Amino acid sequence: MALPLLTDLHTRGALPGILFSYDRDFCETTAKFLLAQLERAETTWKKCSPEWAKKVADYKAWKKTKSRIQENKTEGKKRPGKSRGQDDEEMSKIDMMREASVETSKWESFDPETPLDRFSFADGKKISDSELNPLIERLIQANIQPEFIAALGRGIAVHHAGMNRNYRQIVEMLFRKGYLRVVIATGTLALGINMPCKTVVFFGDSVFLTPLNYHQASGRAGRRGFDLLGNVVFVGMPLERALEIMSSKLPDLSGHFPLSTTLVVRLLGLLHHTKNSEYATKSIKSILSLSRLYLGGPSDQMAIQHHLRFSIEYLRRQQLLSKDGTPLNFAGLIGHLYFTENAVFAFHSLLKDGYFHRVCKAIDCNSETVLLELVLVLSHLFCRLPLGVHANLVKDIRSPSVITLPALPTEAETVLRGHNQETLDIFRLYVSTFIKQHLEHTPDTKLPFTGIEVKVQQKLEQEWQPIVAHLPPTKLRSPFAALSGFTDKFDTIHELCATALSNGAEKGSPARAAARHTRTSAAASKKKVELDSWEDDVSNDDSASESPTELPLDEDSWQDRGDGNLLQVLKAFRMLQEEFETKFRKEWA
Repeated sequence: MALPLLTDLHTRGALPGILFSYDRDFCETTAKFLLAQLERAETTWKKCSPEWAKKVADYKAWKKTKSRIQENKTEGKKRPGKSRGQDDEEMSKIDMMREASVETSKWESFDPETPLDRFSFADGKKISDSELNPLIERLIQANIQPEFIAALGRGIAVHHAGMNRNYRQIVEMLFRKGYLRVVIATGTLALGINMPCKTVVFFGDSVFLTPLNYHQASGRAGRRGFDLLGNVVFVGMPLERALEIMSSKLPDLSGHFPLSTTLVVRLLGLLHHTKNSEYATKSIKSILSLSRLYLGGPSDQMAIQHHLRFSIEYLRRQQLLSKDGTPLNFAGLIGHLYFTENAVFAFHSLLKDGYFHRVCKAIDCNSETVLLELVLVLSHLFCRLPLGVHANLVKDIRSPSVITLPALPTEAETVLRGHNQETLDIFRLYVSTFIKQHLEHTPDTKLPFTGIEVKVQQKLEQEWQPIVAHLPPTKLRSPFAALSGFTDKFDTIHELCATALSNGAEKGSPARAAARHTRTSAAASKKKVELDSWEDDVSNDDSASESPTELPLDEDSWQDRGDGNLLQVLKAFRMLQEEFETKFRKEWA
């Protein structure tokens, strides 16, 4: 199917083109199939073409003549007693004419193994062999499949995120130069502003081919300054589906600005260290008023303000902020490691709870054991990667290194799990307050997945009322999820986010903010939060069931919790840094 289409586009002058398919295997298989078809057609034509046979015979005759001339030159140099001038005089005029013609012969650039233009989509005029051959050598050294390298010679390439990076870079460069004229790609080139083409082809249907992706990909068609119009072709897709994609409304824009708790720490630190300067104040107001924070409308802006309020309360409960917003204790550490959120908050929770104090108390008498435990905990917090389906494959690997990460120490896991449960309780109260203030009188009538609105029919409501009456009432969970008998009791943050009310709370809501705030690898991503300032916003019944355990704000003895102290913790981490640099950094250098 692909070759007749490309042949037609080539005949119409509609190449270069990008063929979009959201299936990587299909992209690779199509490229290999095109290569095989072109090679087979070329081989068949060469066997049956008298024109090609005569051309090859002339080429061989030229090579034979050139070889004889070179031999005559070599023999002339070896003859003793004769000068260069005498050798030249002995050459016949015919040989001199033939030698002169060799330098300008059309056969110099002829290679019988090079793909013929009629069986290739490449434009050999755009790049010389001296430029192309080094690129091919790079791909050979990178162990790229020979089929893909051979396809490049015929102007065909594959582009998706799973391909070798060097290969993708070379494909992009050759496409921009105009040598490659057919690229089969997934959505990786949908936003490729540096790879415009004349025609975009959509091969087959896919769940990933949304109206947004269609507009992004079709926008590649039409080269500025070259094409007045671009072409968009649908292949293997029903006409109704193609019309639906072309005419569907684009989704509403939503904000993606990362308003995180660490950002709040850094903003408050900027205010404090500049002594509330006018420049810092204007900068913070400018950031918090960015439209990217709440492109969804006023409701999203309101949710952002709630999340900001929560972040400040959370930081106070973590003893990182004073009542007047001054950064305290390890707020500088949190701000410095903002890119590791939320692992840095898990680290701070262990530090505040006194776990590191208790571990480091034996640093002077048993330093090796202490350092190994610190490395294990830090690996869980900052470096752990899931093994997934390959977990069983590494069990039998013999290696001096630790392949699978040992379990987190029991005490540290207990601390983190406790913080996680308290965080979950706080976010339940957080969502409850948000819903009570802004969504209590807004019925949730949209299906969670499709977003289709379900209108209430009076007759059906009367028929189902006796059955629904036996279900426990819910205020936080979506009524559609509650049909299975679920209550407002949530086991995880993910469950809270997935099944909470969706009548305006799904975009930028406290639940979504909660997920971003607590998401880290496995059990090492738990944090402690207290929000008793919201307890007055909910009813007494809700407070009794949802409010977490109180913690005093002014508790300052955490620095000396455990049998050790903060100086021993600092000493242990410095020893760990020195040993790490000795064993690894110097070896890497």
